[in-house]
Amino acid sequence: LDELRVRLEESLEQNRRREERHVQERQRLEGELERTKQEAQAAVLERLDACMRLAEAEEDSARLREEVEARDSENHRLASCLDAAHDEIVHLEEDIRLLKAVVHTPLAEQNPADRTTN
Repeated sequence: LDELRVRLEESLEQNRRREERHVQERQRLEGELERTKQEAQAAVLERLDACMRLAEAEEDSARLREEVEARDSENHRLASCLDAAHDEIVHLEEDIRLLKAVVHTPLAEQNPADRTTN
């Protein structure tokens, strides 16, 4: 009976140590699981943040592209106005040159039909 009691106590002690190891292993695994969850959540948040930054960058890019297109259109319009103004200046300079020629031509050399008498 004593021998049975001793073997039973030894068996209980082995079971207790095994249970302690299992508890420690479970706690270790639970801690590892919690760290893994936190790392996964952090990775998801980082990806989400990166996606949001990308979307903002795409919106900024589209806005800037529209601004550039509007400026290009305005520059083209202004260039056309400048060309028209230059053409007008050339015509006016030609008119001025002709008027100066008429003004500086002596009256005797001008066509008599062009002269008016008072």
